[in-house]
Amino acid sequence: MRTSRPAKPPPVPTQQNNSSRVAIQLLEAELASLPVGPEAAAILLERATCPLRFVWKDLGPDFWPRWLRTAYCPQPPPGTPSCSWPPGMACAPGPHRHLHVLRWHCRLRKNSKRKKNDNNVWGSAEKRRSMMGEDQEGGGGKYRCLWVKVPYPVAEDCICSCA
Repeated sequence: MRTSRPAKPPPVPTQQNNSSRVAIQLLEAELASLPVGPEAAAILLERATCPLRFVWKDLGPDFWPRWLRTAYCPQPPPGTPSCSWPPGMACAPGPHRHLHVLRWHCRLRKNSKRKKNDNNVWGSAEKRRSMMGEDQEGGGGKYRCLWVKVPYPVAEDCICSCA
């Protein structure tokens, strides 16, 4: 078991997702029936697809898993043609899928003996760290901490749509 800090994962190359592959197959079938040369068909096919790039995002020490592979639609540099013919459309993120990640959440225990001004959940970091050690062993510390399931949106697809 590894106890040291994890190294940053390597970058992930551009990939095509399932819906892009299906769109490419449909376009190839449609272009095969048209009276255009293979070079023109290749150019139209290249312009009609939207790449999907993946990066590893560090959610921080309060989340598990800490690293998440997220996808995004890269914006083309100015002056490059759009993904449609005639021009006017652009690659944009498609529908999102929600992944459930765990977040470490701490809050003050309910205690009637405590003063009201001492009930500051967002107190200084030193104060929270000093109180955290008591509760992690299940003792009667000032904070109650637990893992909370949180939905995290992740793009699944890049689609050519109106900007």
